[in-house]
Amino acid sequence: MDSEYGFTSLEERLCMKASYKGILLTAAFELTPVCNMNCEMCYIRLSKKEQEQEHRLRTVEEWLELAEQLKAAGTLFILLTGGEPLLYPGFPELYRQLKKMGFILTINTNGTLCTEEIADMFAAELPRRINVTLYGASNETYAKVTGNSRGYEQVMHGLELLKSRNIPVKLNCSMIRENMEDTPAILDISEELELPLEYNTYMFPCSRRRGHAFCKETRVTPEDAAAWEVYIKKRQKGEGFVKVREHVIDSYTFADDKEPIGRSMRCRAGKSSCWIDWKGRMTPCVFLEEPAVDVFTHTIKEAWETVKSNCGRILLPEECNNCKHRFNCNICAACARWESGGTDVKPEYLCQYMDEVVRNLKEECF
Repeated sequence: MDSEYGFTSLEERLCMKASYKGILLTAAFELTPVCNMNCEMCYIRLSKKEQEQEHRLRTVEEWLELAEQLKAAGTLFILLTGGEPLLYPGFPELYRQLKKMGFILTINTNGTLCTEEIADMFAAELPRRINVTLYGASNETYAKVTGNSRGYEQVMHGLELLKSRNIPVKLNCSMIRENMEDTPAILDISEELELPLEYNTYMFPCSRRRGHAFCKETRVTPEDAAAWEVYIKKRQKGEGFVKVREHVIDSYTFADDKEPIGRSMRCRAGKSSCWIDWKGRMTPCVFLEEPAVDVFTHTIKEAWETVKSNCGRILLPEECNNCKHRFNCNICAACARWESGGTDVKPEYLCQYMDEVVRNLKEECF
């Protein structure tokens, strides 16, 4: 979740202090599960009909009431996400009111629904950043990944509207089998548009909607994911890639000489950040569905204390405590939970992935 906000170094220090003191500094509002895309790997997406059958959307007034409580609790950053948040009824009103309250806002969007009016609103009241997800580098890939055969041209138009107004934008991309071969072209787009790109080669094998792991259908193998990870780092880091390579290999080589890293959760989830889903349940993050507290039958303060307390008791796998990869691996409770069935069970996919990353780095020639 942290990367969604694009924190500066000063903000990073603020987040570290908040985590140490248990202050709820960042929160995500999952406004709707409805989306105009239909990606197989999505862990949230519902059709409008499915959403209406399951639960009503929370009103703008309800979200603003939560925001008032969050403000009193010390929250500064809010992520507006979905589904596709621009499909949420009353999005402009909610956005403007949250800005008036003083929150620093980030938006997650697929970028295909950005109009002149929406872009003008963001230009008049700048967000911290807009995170736009790229699913490929052509309409053909978008058709395979999202079911939208015009998705690529739509998102590129949206990016043009945002860039022309100097609105801060970051590109996100998650690698699956259907868009893996588009990776070089996606990196080209990032460079040509001069926009930062966060490329995730590791995909969580979970789906709140479909209730089954998608890895056999969609996720790339650990070997392919690792190979592309090294390729992406080499493209993005340029001359700095040498230092990245040396750091990872040295950390792995001399891991036996260093202390165990501990088994408690390492991220900010449940320490200084939370996720509030479209029904109104507070959880540590989008991937951890437990602990969960309904914020419309409890206060934000009560919900946060419960989530924070329960997260403090979550332990990571014992094997990860002394693993040679522990200084570079992104093992987390959610990853272990969805990979292996328990937060304290070693995720074999991630282990294979890290083995392959190190192997690929060692084989790099200069």
